Amino acid sequence: GKGTDVSTAKMKVQQDDISGQLVALAKEGKAVCRLKGGDPSIFGRVGEEMEELSAGEIPFEVVPAVTACLAASADARVPLTFRNCATALRVQTMNPSTIRDERFDWAQFAAPSTTFALYMGLNVVEGVTQKMIAAGVSPATPMALVDRASLPEMQVVVGTVETLTTMVKGRTDLPGPALIIMGEVVGMRERMAGVRAPRPKMRPALASILSGLPSLSDDELKELQMQAGELLNARAKRKLAEASS
Repeated sequence: GKGTDVSTAKMKVQQDDISGQLVALAKEGKAVCRLKGGDPSIFGRVGEEMEELSAGEIPFEVVPAVTACLAASADARVPLTFRNCATALRVQTMNPSTIRDERFDWAQFAAPSTTFALYMGLNVVEGVTQKMIAAGVSPATPMALVDRASLPEMQVVVGTVETLTTMVKGRTDLPGPALIIMGEVVGMRERMAGVRAPRPKMRPALASILSGLPSLSDDELKELQMQAGELLNARAKRKLAEASS
């Protein structure tokens, strides 16, 4: 996992096991899907898996997806680039090994006209901002934390490099996952936020059905899928017949 309580060494062991399983299962003749929670090429360790699959002469395909900074940017109403304000984007991971790396260039965060997307930074905001300020980054640089982007519970906390730590510290309503966006464009959010379109309401009957799905067995889910497919096909045929009559 990518939690801050998981060491880099432990992550490597877990990743090596996953990569090995991809090859082993494929050699058994199975179609294998390695599903990730974002774009596999952005801190998704897809490179290690590609190396393993290539070494095992396993044909594979990498399917791109929406990475967290794109989802957070859209949901928080903070564009990552903006003409004459943010002409560059840098993506960084703020995992514990980054924080401890004495060679890490903290002064880079003072780069002008640049937006920074900081992954895995929820539990290290204080340490990160302290190192930035010590490296010469302006304490007034706008900074926002986007919690659970793209979900109904999404929250945005907007502050600065100097104030964000105090604003999020001790808040139990920010469980993560969270991403930090930093740069002058964050300071423009208020005038771009606009009015949000209302989220479609889910009928109580549908909500009840969906909440019960995890408790169903594989056979029950397959039966449900088959019946739903038959119902959809019947409706499609009826609509086609009505359109042609």
